[in-house]
Amino acid sequence: MKPRFCWFKAMKCGSTFLGSLTYFIKPALSPFFAWLFLGEAITGRIVLGVALMLFGALLSLKKVPAEKENMKAIPAKVRL
Repeated sequence: MKPRFCWFKAMKCGSTFLGSLTYFIKPALSPFFAWLFLGEAITGRIVLGVALMLFGALLSLKKVPAEKENMKAIPAKVRL
C-alpha cells in the first residue's frame, strides 16, 4: 500500500508522462533484483531484452523539437 501511495505522490509532483514511464521500466529492472536477492542467473537474452526496454524508454524521453513547433500552430481550444 505504501509504495503505491509514494508512486502516486511522485506523479503528482512530476509529470504524468515521466511517472508512467518509470512505472513501465520496472520489468527491465526485475531481473537484476532477482539476481541480487534470489541468486537467479542473468542470461544473454535477459540482458538483450533489458537493453531493448531501456533503449525504448530513452527514445520516449528524447524531446523532438518539431512537436513543439507543431503544437504552437494548434489553437488553444483544440489542445487536450
